[in-house]
Amino acid sequence: RFRSLVDNAGDAFFLHDEQGKILDVSRRACDSLGYAREELLSMTLADVDVDFVPRNLAQYLKLAEEEYPVSIEGVHRRKDGTTFPVEIRLAPLDLGSQRLMLGLARDITDRKRLEAAIHQEQRLLREMLDLHERERKLVAYEIHDGLAQQLTGALYKFQSVGRLRERDPEAAQEMFDEAVRLLREAMAETRRLISGLRPPVLDESG
Repeated sequence: RFRSLVDNAGDAFFLHDEQGKILDVSRRACDSLGYAREELLSMTLADVDVDFVPRNLAQYLKLAEEEYPVSIEGVHRRKDGTTFPVEIRLAPLDLGSQRLMLGLARDITDRKRLEAAIHQEQRLLREMLDLHERERKLVAYEIHDGLAQQLTGALYKFQSVGRLRERDPEAAQEMFDEAVRLLREAMAETRRLISGLRPPVLDESG
């Protein structure tokens, strides 16, 4: 019954000793790595785990009971040499004076691919927000240095017209004409800014 449960579990099951020698595996472990059970039982963790370090295994074996299970990420190597990321949950199995380690390895290829896609979308979103902020600053600069200056100049001209109208009608007319010119320039600048923010071709071509 125990063998049936282990062999039909979704995760790969490994039982190994303190040196990393593989003592038992599930059918899922054989299928995921491409080895026969007999082959795996003659191997060690170093043969299938790309990141295996004996020193790290020794540290996990020394943990207190309440610190288990331990979850780590690693990379497994198949018989054909290809690799895939795994999440491994480790728990001890004490047999008298000997401590063995149970490892459940889950293929997280899809999760890693999804995480990479999310990171890519987040990076693109940050770039888009940065671009949007730069565009807003550029528009603000253009309004301040162009449109606002023209409108301010026109306002001063019109204010001068009121003061000169009685005393110097000719100068007042010139001031008025200059203010109108500034307003026309401001209108042209406004159209240019609008066109830059929303080019007509977007509406024309979809």
